[in-house]
Amino acid sequence: LHMRSEEGDHIAIGEYKVIIPNQTLQFSWSWESGTVKDSLVTIQLEALGETTRLTLTHENLPSEEAAQHHNGGWNGSLDKLEQALSQNIEP
Repeated sequence: LHMRSEEGDHIAIGEYKVIIPNQTLQFSWSWESGTVKDSLVTIQLEALGETTRLTLTHENLPSEEAAQHHNGGWNGSLDKLEQALSQNIEP
């Protein structure tokens, strides 16, 4: 994953650990810079009739500060996903 921000480029690397279609995606997460190594991201999907609940958990971060930064990044990404999906779905 290549992310660009005001602070520069950030590259995350990892490998998929679990893939269960329409249910779970789990992958390792490390920053190429070495600031975060061997953390684990799990995305779970739960069908709720006409909607789907997405739960994202990011574990094994090295500090509370790193957790706060990642929380902000994931929330921003999920907000953008929600906007993109809402623009492509007809009522």
